[in-house]
Amino acid sequence: MANPPFRTIVLFKQFEMYFKVMLIYMPIFFSAKAAVNLSFVGIGILMIGIHYLAPEFEVLYSYPILFGVVISLGLIHGCLDFEVAKRTNPQSKLLPFLIKYIAQILVLSLVWLVSPQLALLIFLACTAWHFGETDLSLFKLKANPLIIWVYGIGITTWLLGAHLDDNLQYLYDLGFASPSNRFLKTHLHKITIGIRLIALIVIGFTTYFAGLYKSKSNLALLVGILLITYLLPILSAFTVYFGFWHSLHTLRLIKSDIKITTKVLMIKAAPYLLISIGMTVVMILVFALFKLGSETVLLVFISSLTLPHATTMHHLLSRYRLN
Repeated sequence: MANPPFRTIVLFKQFEMYFKVMLIYMPIFFSAKAAVNLSFVGIGILMIGIHYLAPEFEVLYSYPILFGVVISLGLIHGCLDFEVAKRTNPQSKLLPFLIKYIAQILVLSLVWLVSPQLALLIFLACTAWHFGETDLSLFKLKANPLIIWVYGIGITTWLLGAHLDDNLQYLYDLGFASPSNRFLKTHLHKITIGIRLIALIVIGFTTYFAGLYKSKSNLALLVGILLITYLLPILSAFTVYFGFWHSLHTLRLIKSDIKITTKVLMIKAAPYLLISIGMTVVMILVFALFKLGSETVLLVFISSLTLPHATTMHHLLSRYRLN
């Protein structure tokens, strides 16, 4: 057994080692990236608490909360696309950029009116790529495009398909399924479990090949994303993932990439935000004529923005992932 002086020296050295580790990791812990991770986990736990302890509150306010997050964090992180494009190509001009950007939004909106099924497939394909590229960029994984897209399909399937029971009414509204389909109603639970299992397998294989297992912190984050979005219903899961994981991290990357303060960032985003809110109001009025629910209108609006936003963000995310 070690004598007291020796034990004291050992304890002192251990304390010194822990202190050094704290000094090294404290700046990382309080970095912008860590702050976003903490906000995502904190908001996720709060939403889970509301889901299980105050379900009436969730039923009443889950959609308004999602709408508020999309209009604020969601739109702001997309309203800086011209600043991102200008960083990639300093010769970019605002007017040509806006014309091209708005044209893509209008074309996709028209596709929703003509063929909701085709529009939804385009939206899911773009979303899968954008979510996949963003997540793997945040994890600093140098994956090839196929791995990025397949991972994105997995995470999008996990977010939307794993809550098939919540999404069923949307599928009816968009013509993907019929309320009279007895097979779907009878086997819905089994189908949902199968979708979850496939999504987990896809996410597991793609992140393994991308090398995520080499970082315990990133692996823990991915497990946290999957667990939080699994425990929440569709609207709340999408709110937490899109608003407090995807949008906040993207804002952090944009701020770092174009080297501006938060105040300047908000000033630059303000005019585009007003334009986007105006377009949202117009879209709600137009789609009201087709008697679509407000949730479906929000889906149409988000999907119409996804393609031009994803293509603009590609260069920034590539730089971040590969450097």
